[in-house]
Amino acid sequence: MYFGHIRHLDDAERLYPAVIARVLRHLAKTDLVAQMGQRQHLDGDRVFYDVVDLTGKDAAEARPESHKKYLDIHLIVAGRERFGVILDEGQLRTTEDHLSDRDIAFYDAAAPDQCILRLDPGHFVVVYPADIHRPACSEPAGETIRKVVVKVDCALVGA
Repeated sequence: MYFGHIRHLDDAERLYPAVIARVLRHLAKTDLVAQMGQRQHLDGDRVFYDVVDLTGKDAAEARPESHKKYLDIHLIVAGRERFGVILDEGQLRTTEDHLSDRDIAFYDAAAPDQCILRLDPGHFVVVYPADIHRPACSEPAGETIRKVVVKVDCALVGA
């Protein structure tokens, strides 16, 4: 997992795998609001993103999730998100497994977060397959969150 701010990309090539640095630099110079509702492909189905508006949920109601084919980059455009992360050590019970058809698995919402990030506009988090994550939470619940969710094929970073 990586956590940072889009304003601080001076060392991006040194800190992150090349594809992640490239995506972050692209997002930093793009009018993301103009792309609402239009999937953007940066490298076909290997790197793409959506700009979405979400209604923040209470953490107790939001189900943790993970992916195997893609890693995620979440970048907050507006609003504030409470983002939980749990290292996958095989301790959580999968409640829905759609990894083969939609690259997503869900876990019991009662699972405790090991780390809670409070993301403000400009903050990003990169989560790998071993990072079970609970996105789209807000305090209080019901707040609007505008964010970019990027999918990067793990084969591009050797994950």
